[in-house]
This record gives sequence, C-alpha cells and structure tokens, in this order.
Amino acid sequence: QCTQSNETCKTCGLSFPDLKQHVCSNLPNCIHCGGEHLSNVVSCPVVKQYRAALTKKLLLVTNYNSTSTVNCYKYDSVQFPQLNSSLNPSTAGSHNIILSKLNELATNMEKLNDNIFKITLCNEKFEKFMKDKIDSDKIIQQEITVLKHNDKALEVNQVQHELKLKRYENILVKLLMPMLDEMSKVVLLLNHDQHGRPLDPGLKTNFEIIRTKLKLALEGKDLS
Repeated sequence: QCTQSNETCKTCGLSFPDLKQHVCSNLPNCIHCGGEHLSNVVSCPVVKQYRAALTKKLLLVTNYNSTSTVNCYKYDSVQFPQLNSSLNPSTAGSHNIILSKLNELATNMEKLNDNIFKITLCNEKFEKFMKDKIDSDKIIQQEITVLKHNDKALEVNQVQHELKLKRYENILVKLLMPMLDEMSKVVLLLNHDQHGRPLDPGLKTNFEIIRTKLKLALEGKDLS
C-alpha cells in the first residue's frame, strides 16, 4: 500500500499537498530514473523493468495454477489422448508474441503521451499569446481614449482662440480705424502752408492706401 500522502506532478516530479496550487516548470523529470521524460511513460527503463517482472510473475502464476489444476485429476489417455507435438502451439512463442504486443503497445502509448505533452505546450503558448493580445488591446484602447480626450481639448482651445481673435478684430475695427481717420484729418489740416496750398500733395492718397490695406488685413484678404 502506498504511504505517500502528497500528490506528485508527472511532469516535473515534485510533490505537493495539492497539485491544483502547483505551477509546473514543464521540464520533464522522471521520479523513477531521473531521466528527462514524464514519470508515467512506458519507455522509462525502471517502468520497463517493472512491467517485464510483473508479466513474468503473472505468467508463472498462471502456469502454476494450470499445473495444479491438472494434477487434481487423473489423466485418462483414452478420453484425453495426447496431441501431436506439431499441433501443440509453443508456449514460449506465445509469450514472445504477447511481450512483442505489449512492447508495441508501450511504444504507441509513449508516442501518444509525447503528442499530448506537445499539444499541452502549444495550448499554453496559445493561451499566453491570447492573454498578451488582450492586454495589448486594453493598452491600445486606453491610448485611443486619451487621444480622443486630447482631440476634444484641442477643439475647445481652437474655439476659444478663434473667439479671442474675433474679439481683437472687433477692438481694432471699432477703435483703431476711427482713430486713424481722426489722425488723418488732423494731419491733412496741418498739411497746408500760409497760402492754403498743400505741403505734401500725396499725403491724403497715402492715408487712403494705408487705411485700405489695414481694412483688408483685418478682413483676412490678400494685400497684393
């Protein structure tokens, strides 16, 4: 009877009270021979030796029981004539066939275990890939949310900036233009000599050109 109370991982060979809490390293380590394979594979030398010994023991017990049963009865050569030796199958040959089938079955089981182990590793890699993808998608979604928030803030700032520009334009139109008109009137009055002749005949034209350009600039039009 097994006296071990802990559960043993068939992959890494470590024992724990509860395998559900165990995080396996996925590095095969046989608990029987210390080889780099699962502990339950039939290709393990210790397992092979144990299976061979068990098979021989079972065969010996079977032969012993058969012999004991036969010896309990009196042999009657008339009712049970001896079979021809050529027709009697070889017991050793039968045993060899059985052992061959067992070895073939063991090999197939080992291949099956290897395939299951590979599938398990692939599944773990795929699960890790999906987890990383989900985490990456969350980060991208957060960055998109931040960009949307920044875009809205930029739109608000742009609207506020346009309002300020409009306010400044109104100030210029309402204050600067009338002020320029008044200044031009004063300068034009002073632009005469004692006889009332203009000192600079082109001064009025220059004022009109400056006023026109300033108006175009305030309206955002081309000055050329």
